[in-house]
Amino acid sequence: MPKKLSLQNAKKQVVEYMIYIITMVITVALLLSFNMIIFSEEIAAIINEKSILPLILITVSVLVVLVISALVKHITVFMVRKRSREFGLYMLLGVENNDIAKMFMFENYFIYVFVLIIGVFIGTLFYQILKAVICQMYATIYYFNFEFSSKAIILTLVYMGAIFSFVSISTSRSIRKFNVRDLLYLDNDNSDNREKKYGLSATLIPLLLGIIGIAIITMSAFKNMPDGSTLFSLVLLSTATYGLFAVLLNHFTSRLKNNKWKYTNIRVFVYRQFTTKLRSMFFLMIGASILITVALLSINWGVYFTTMVEKRVDAVAFDIALFSNEENTDFSKYLSYLKENNLLDSSYEYTLYTNKDNSFYQETLRAVQGKFGFSISSETTDTFMCISDYNNLRDMLGLSSVVLDRNTYIIHCTVPNIAPFEKYTEEHTQLLIGDTICHFGGIYSEDFMQQESYGNGNGFLIIVPDKVGKALYKQQNVFVVKTLSALSLTQIEDLKAINKSVQILSKTGVRNQSASMAVYTVLPLFYFAFVSAAIACTLLSVQILSWANKERKDYLTLDYIGVANHQKKTLLKKQLFLLYFVPVVPATLVNLLLFPVMTGSIVNDVNGVLQIASIISGIQQTVLTVCLLLVVYFFYYVATYMIYKRTIIPKK
Repeated sequence: MPKKLSLQNAKKQVVEYMIYIITMVITVALLLSFNMIIFSEEIAAIINEKSILPLILITVSVLVVLVISALVKHITVFMVRKRSREFGLYMLLGVENNDIAKMFMFENYFIYVFVLIIGVFIGTLFYQILKAVICQMYATIYYFNFEFSSKAIILTLVYMGAIFSFVSISTSRSIRKFNVRDLLYLDNDNSDNREKKYGLSATLIPLLLGIIGIAIITMSAFKNMPDGSTLFSLVLLSTATYGLFAVLLNHFTSRLKNNKWKYTNIRVFVYRQFTTKLRSMFFLMIGASILITVALLSINWGVYFTTMVEKRVDAVAFDIALFSNEENTDFSKYLSYLKENNLLDSSYEYTLYTNKDNSFYQETLRAVQGKFGFSISSETTDTFMCISDYNNLRDMLGLSSVVLDRNTYIIHCTVPNIAPFEKYTEEHTQLLIGDTICHFGGIYSEDFMQQESYGNGNGFLIIVPDKVGKALYKQQNVFVVKTLSALSLTQIEDLKAINKSVQILSKTGVRNQSASMAVYTVLPLFYFAFVSAAIACTLLSVQILSWANKERKDYLTLDYIGVANHQKKTLLKKQLFLLYFVPVVPATLVNLLLFPVMTGSIVNDVNGVLQIASIISGIQQTVLTVCLLLVVYFFYYVATYMIYKRTIIPKK
């Protein structure tokens, strides 16, 4: 009998359980999709190395299970509270507490099975999105193929079983302790609904802290700031959300005292309801806004790290580069291997020189060390190249040639080095190279193999006339190659085996290394973002719905003054829209400011135009991220509206 009644109740209560269902479906989909990554042989073949990714994802999944367990317990308590009078009636009819608890948990069991079926389907599709992201980072062709992983499903069932067991045990214990009186009065609203006002100190101080946080972030984009300054400014901005909501509450409270304003159209009802809820949900709104801020930042950084993989690979410039400190190194065996495997497109051999001085190196060390883009090369002396070699390399890369006068030198460097070298060359107008005095002729900054442990200088390269360059000391022999197609890691290993003393830099190797590092960061960030968004939406929905029974009386009052049902639905939509989307506003503003400036600071282009371009790119990405989050948000909003409407405006 309890099972049959539970099944009937589960069918009847589907709409009431919508928030629970959406949250659990998202949980199952996330757990399954990331578990499929752990057990995917295809992903393992793409990464092609012993990876700590499974350990990272399992650790994050365990944390997610703990958080979601608490969240589902919160939703379940809300459902018990909402149906307390129904359970009290069962008790009056002689049904034992134990049977009521079993009946309620059987309802949850049927919904749990339904959630698993839908969650597995959505999780399988979401896995394809994650696989496509990984394939893009490793420059591997993505193929859609339906995958079924029994191990991933079993592990997901273990996680969900842990959540369901925890919620079942704790909820059953609570129901068994209730008596008839407890259940009949459990749904009474005892919330403190007194007028609350937030004075100047409660609003201006948090807003002032937010302004300080904005100033710190803005300054960090243009000058070096102490470590932790960005985190500190983020804390200040989070504190400022308190002030923003206090200002909003005070604003609407004062506006509702303005008869002319509040009696225009339907403002008096909508905004009175909104102000009452905002007052009650004040700190919850702040928490939801902070969670949404974290979710947006996590997605933004995840997307940013995926794009940085491609930028690092592009900076290598040549498909393969071989470096040797030996005199007259023979690179012919490498050429033979490439020709035999039909890989060779073009190649060039040249020499890098040094004057055994480190004036330019010290300048870049002071200005750029520790910043993104600073070279990690082991070379600590200034590196020189002859203009003929430089132009041949530019020709291989499809760049225009450079004309160099007899007593002129130029610098080719990474973008962060531009500003310090411009300043340095203004102060040092001449450069003595051997017996020749050379004058500065300009700076070039295209991708030129200058950001890895081996390359054309330690983030910078001094280009001099051939006659001047050949009078310097030899630093390294270099052989660069453009290939017809991308090399595999196996082919790179074959090339390394030819001569152990020759160091090899390749786009394939750099991509594999940087993509692995990005994957370890990106996937947990995406995981964390969606969980944070789900928590924020669930908490908002549950809190809003907890007011439904009391607010039903307010909407019944509208019947007495002739307000039609369709007008009441319009009022309800506006009210819920304000409550649900207000927390998104400060979160979006913080991200529109914080993320673009943070990325602009990391890129640190120094010369204004590129810096602004980076910030504009960050703003565009943030807008897209907000739109992605709003898709998840929309489902929760619609579900909340459906439940709320069913309670407040029942069908006649």
